[in-house]
This record gives sequence, structure tokens and C-alpha cells, in this order.
Amino acid sequence: NYYPKLLVAIPFTPVSGPRLLVRDKENSDLLKNIMIEHIIEIVKQNNFSSAHFNFTSNKDNEIFLNKSFLSRIGIQFHWSNDNYVDFNDFLLHLSSRKRKSIIKERKNSLKGEVEIYTFTGKDIIQEHIEAFYKFYIDTSSKKWGIPYLNHNFFKLVNEKIKNKIVLIMAKKKEEWVAGAMNFLGNNTLYGRYWGCLEEHKFLHFEICYYQAIDFAIKNKIKNVEAGAQGPHKLSRGYLPKKTYSWHWLNNTSFSDAIKNFLIDEKQSIHQSLDYFNSLSPYKRNNKIT
Repeated sequence: NYYPKLLVAIPFTPVSGPRLLVRDKENSDLLKNIMIEHIIEIVKQNNFSSAHFNFTSNKDNEIFLNKSFLSRIGIQFHWSNDNYVDFNDFLLHLSSRKRKSIIKERKNSLKGEVEIYTFTGKDIIQEHIEAFYKFYIDTSSKKWGIPYLNHNFFKLVNEKIKNKIVLIMAKKKEEWVAGAMNFLGNNTLYGRYWGCLEEHKFLHFEICYYQAIDFAIKNKIKNVEAGAQGPHKLSRGYLPKKTYSWHWLNNTSFSDAIKNFLIDEKQSIHQSLDYFNSLSPYKRNNKIT
């Protein structure tokens, strides 16, 4: 039986980061190894099927590997700020064809009297939160989606971490029609939620990708992570990055079967990474980091 299992992750958030938290930096590797040993023991004592660490930071990879965890690689698409002066400077680093395509998309996204606004910190008012919640519910409910965050969640994040929110909203004829909620990290802008009440061609790209890049450049933010999935982000300046998760299975036979599957999957993932790199929209060949 697969359940119950032990999971270490940040709920609803496909963002890589530290999952083994220690205060003592000098002995961090020792403490992390002890933590993992205890977690494995908890799995065994409680007869859990497995232990899983999702979206780990790269610096902990060797520790997991030495404890016989199985690694799984994923792909996300991130944008990196190469000290661009402004959005036009960013465009100049792209191939001519991609540059023209983005300019065309941005222009078409604003047809029909659509205007874009960016709010953060004290500029975010309750009107914006109420409008965005409507976007979130409407979009999450489509295609059998489940809106797992309630109204109180958005109210609370605006109350508690207002200065970490970057809300990009679209207005048409005095009515809010679409928006994206982003969160500020130390040097990264994280795109998390998107929603709309009306379909406007290319508006999703404008709000979620181009406006995020524009904000990052203006505020000297190094990276934009626009969420999971999305090879369509590649042509818009977001390059493929590897993500990692680590898995320890209590059943040896099951572990061997999963290990063989992951070996084959990794080969396929690396082929995809090579292919995506060959499609880089940049004039120079930006390699994966």
C-alpha cells in the first residue's frame, strides 16, 4: 500500500528550496544526515510505505544520495536577469524572430481597452483582493480544477505579508478582468496564482510572464519563477532548469522497480533538456544551470 507515506514539502508550492532546516551552519551536513536517519527510522517504525522530499535545493543532493534515496528530476522554466537596463534591453538579447513575436503579443494583449496595473505593499487594497479571489475561483473551477485556497487565505496573506506580494491586474472599462499574484523572495519573484473573468488573447502571457520580467528588471530582481509546467514559456525568455525530489521506499522490491523506472525517465528528461536548450530564444546559447 502506498499510503500512509511521509512527505516533506511546502504545501501547494512547486518551488525549490531547503527541506532540511538546521541552525548550526558549521555542523549542518552532520545534522542533516542525522535528521534523515531519524526520518527513515520513523518510516520503518510506523510501517509507512516511503519518505519523500519534494523540490529540494541542489546543495543537499549528495546527502540524500548517500542515504540511498532515489532521485527524480523535473523541469521548470525560469527567467534570469542578465543585468538588463529595461525590457527593451532584454528583447535585444533575443533572436529577431522571438523579439518580434513578443512585441506583437504584448501589443495584441492590450486590445479592447485593456490596461495593466501593478500593486505591491500598501498599494494593495481590499478591492484588489476581492477581485483577484473572483479570478482565482473562476479559473480554478474550470477543467475540473479544485480551488483549494479559500477567501480567508488571500485576506490573510494581504494582512500578514503585504510587502511580499506583487499583484498584477488587468482592467477593462473600469472593471477588473484578470490578474496574477506573485510573491517576492530574497532575489526571486515567484509567480503563483492566475485568474481571469474574460478571455483576452495573449493577456495571460502579458500578465504572468512579460509584466513579471518587467517588474524584475525595474527592481533589480535576479530571477523569475513562473510556476510549474510550461514549454510555452521557452519562447518568451524562460529557460529550462532542473528540479529535484528524493524518495526512500520501505519495500525493497518496490524500490528496485522504481529505481529502474527513474533511470529510464532521467534519460528522457535529459533528452528533453537538450532539445529545449536547442530552442533557446536568446542570441547566445544559454546553458542549463
